[in-house]
Amino acid sequence: MKNLILLTLIFIQFNSSASIYIHNATEEVLIKNQLNIDNCFKNANSQHYPYPVSNIYSDVFNNEEGDCNNNQQSALNKLNKYLYSNKKIFGVELNTDDLYFQDSSNRINESNIYYVQTKFDKNYSYKLKISNTDETASLDGSYISLISKNHIVTIGKLNYWWSSSDEIALSLSNTSKPFTSISIESINSIENKFIPFFGPFSYKFFIGKLEEERIISNAKILGAKLNFYPNQHLNFSISRTAQFGGKGRPEDLKSFINLVVGRDNRGSNSINRSNEPGNQMASLNVNYYYLKNKNARFYFNISGQDEAGYLPSRVVSNIGHEVYTETFDMTYTLDHTDTETRNIKNYSYNHEVYESGWRHETLPLGASIDGDSKMLIFKVKKVLENNFNASIKFIDADINKNNNSLNYWSQEYFDLTALSFRVDKRFGNRFTASAIAQVNSSKLNKKFDKNFYYVNIEYAF
Repeated sequence: MKNLILLTLIFIQFNSSASIYIHNATEEVLIKNQLNIDNCFKNANSQHYPYPVSNIYSDVFNNEEGDCNNNQQSALNKLNKYLYSNKKIFGVELNTDDLYFQDSSNRINESNIYYVQTKFDKNYSYKLKISNTDETASLDGSYISLISKNHIVTIGKLNYWWSSSDEIALSLSNTSKPFTSISIESINSIENKFIPFFGPFSYKFFIGKLEEERIISNAKILGAKLNFYPNQHLNFSISRTAQFGGKGRPEDLKSFINLVVGRDNRGSNSINRSNEPGNQMASLNVNYYYLKNKNARFYFNISGQDEAGYLPSRVVSNIGHEVYTETFDMTYTLDHTDTETRNIKNYSYNHEVYESGWRHETLPLGASIDGDSKMLIFKVKKVLENNFNASIKFIDADINKNNNSLNYWSQEYFDLTALSFRVDKRFGNRFTASAIAQVNSSKLNKKFDKNFYYVNIEYAF
């Protein structure tokens, strides 16, 4: 507790207006609504979260068409007011420690916490978030970023959300606690001289370290993602993520190169169990906006934890449809996920060498439902007046269908039906509040036949 007080005092004195990142799709929509010039956003990189606020600045101020050019100063004033006016936040987060599947909104911790954090900056940035969990100080969600021309280098403890869906991410999500990593990414999209048909692209690379208390201690994790924008109605991304190294595993340059280029199958290049470079996952994420006004989209995500001929195999999948109606200012989403691979049980998110699986501190790095599970979601969101947003979500899920002992939620199969209500409200310029009430029902597992409640209150000063 004394350490937490000391860190808080340091934080209050050293304030650099902090984060340049948008952390989820809801926050992105809120910021763009503040500008009220949606037709200016052509290249904003929402293929992965967190992504730089700088992308929105660039999209507005590099677009010389009509209203975008005429309203640049207005957009700048609105964005500055929304992002930079309050630089320090005190927050309290309370919840019941029951079943809840994380989505792309800010991660909900497993226990009650209070925290203090900085917020937003322009040219360089840091975010210092100090949380108190079980009387232990945590820096989860903290980072420092350095900007050079079109590139950002970030060091910190962050989650990554690599998915076209706002409901689930197959390879990297915010289900697990953040891990320490260093990343580099582009701010603006880059001209594609090699494959012009794919349109401009952006990129993100990172390398991080997982926890010590796992079967392969201090295993490393890396990720590489390229996002392409062929036209105004289609964007897609390809990515590769991998666990490698750690105690007793090879970390030499040759093993690393074999991992990166995909030459890591046993039986080739003298690779066996003792020197197998790592556990890889390749992914494809696609968004297709099929209406002229881009108010509706199809999306899908696939990930394979093995490869054959340099392409992913043992595939898990997510598919969805989202439509926005201007008349009622409502968004409807239908989302389906299946994390069971064909013809082989309990394969996804597990590995023969990295026996702790695709997990960090037992929680999934990928899909919140963990492996060999299915989930169907129907969600309705509405933006109300006076900075008030509300949503209702119906969930039907089959969890751990093949009784995997490593599944985070349960070692045995269970069904789940849930109805989740969420509200977010901003009161003036200082108070914000979020609340979730979820009714869970399971015929097979009474442990999850309970309700879930969550409240988050923040005060900016």
